[in-house]
Amino acid sequence: RQLNFFLSEVVPNSEVTVVKEAGRVVAFMASVPESVCHLYVRVQYLGQGIGSHLLDMAKSKSVGSL
Repeated sequence: RQLNFFLSEVVPNSEVTVVKEAGRVVAFMASVPESVCHLYVRVQYLGQGIGSHLLDMAKSKSVGSL
């Protein structure tokens, strides 16, 4: 059910950025120029700056609202 929502609503309407390590997804962000819709980082990867880097990427593509 969540996968269906992600594939039918999030992916077509957002820019999705995925961070992988050794082939495993460790974080992702879905954003539009006005906002970040979703930002998830696996618990064991928290505190490593991954979320901050993803937010910086979103800010650089923002229309000034982030």
